[in-house]
This record gives sequence, structure tokens and C-alpha cells, in this order.
Amino acid sequence: MEGICCRLKDEYGDKRDWREIAFYVCKDNNKKDGWVYLGEKINVRLHVPVEAK
Repeated sequence: MEGICCRLKDEYGDKRDWREIAFYVCKDNNKKDGWVYLGEKINVRLHVPVEAK
């Protein structure tokens, strides 16, 4: 879970700590153990900053 959250956090510019993102991933996907298995689909909510033009 750490690798997924860190990669998406960096890719989309979410300023939160990866542990906070992982907490909500577990909560939103009803995961008790925090493990993501091969082929499993999960929802990840990120706070993506909007760039001002």
C-alpha cells in the first residue's frame, strides 16, 4: 500500500502524508489488513492542486 500511495501522491501532487492517504484507501475500500492483492481494484481519493493560469 505504501508504494501505491507514495507513487500516486508524487504523480498527482497531493501534499498529504502517504499514511493519511493509505488510511482513507483502507476506509473507502473496507480493507482491514491494508494489503492490496494482484488484480484487485481499489479507489484512491487524492487532493490534486488546481493550477492557476
